[in-house]
Amino acid sequence: MKKVCLMDMDGTLTQPRKKMQKQTLKELIKLKDKFEFGIVSGSDFNYISEQCEELLRSEDIEIDIFPCNGTKKYVKTNLNWNCEFSVDMKEKIGKERFHKIMFCLINLQSSLYRYAYCKEIPLNGTFIQYRDSMINWCIPGRGSLEKDREAFKSLDKKHNLRKIMLEKLQSSNFGFEYLDFALGGSTSIDIYPKGWDKTFCLQHFDKSRQIYFIGDKCSPEGNDFHIFEALKPNSFEVKNPQQTIKILNEI
Repeated sequence: MKKVCLMDMDGTLTQPRKKMQKQTLKELIKLKDKFEFGIVSGSDFNYISEQCEELLRSEDIEIDIFPCNGTKKYVKTNLNWNCEFSVDMKEKIGKERFHKIMFCLINLQSSLYRYAYCKEIPLNGTFIQYRDSMINWCIPGRGSLEKDREAFKSLDKKHNLRKIMLEKLQSSNFGFEYLDFALGGSTSIDIYPKGWDKTFCLQHFDKSRQIYFIGDKCSPEGNDFHIFEALKPNSFEVKNPQQTIKILNEI
């Protein structure tokens, strides 16, 4: 039986918000007889299909897609991708709690103007995105171009802005004990019900399977942390797709 290898997307199979390189796809195809592959990402399916377009169209490799931390599962049938499984955050936490977190995020986004350095953030719209099973808060906006993303990354690295916002959301003052928060990608914070981190994806596999994980955000505040810890010693932290391919070959 093949080993299962679950991989993050941004920073692991692709550069953040960039398309997968042809060489990465070629290397994955070489390993198709060794692994049962899956992508487990905080992103929704539309972003995964945009960045991994050639992989999803390829007839030379089989792969399952687990968007939104694995709270959704997409499989390919007759060259068409279909959602086989999904859960609903609103249904899980209730309408009142859902509205509370959404209004809180709107207020926090507005409050950033109080920080002098935040006036330098290039704002591009679509700051809060509901993905059915999670909320993504992108401080500079999902529509950011590469130069704007890089500008925000520099500010965030210098001032720890996302970490400050993460700690605010986690504080008992807000009363969001029913939610988890994690840094997603290089510009976002992911918000989801307790337990709906990437370990949720493991529910799609038999417990007897040998499962590996490769991701780039494996520190305690990162969105790969929980599955990285759960699958030790079969989990690996990387910085780019080249390291991912190297680890796959070593495994």
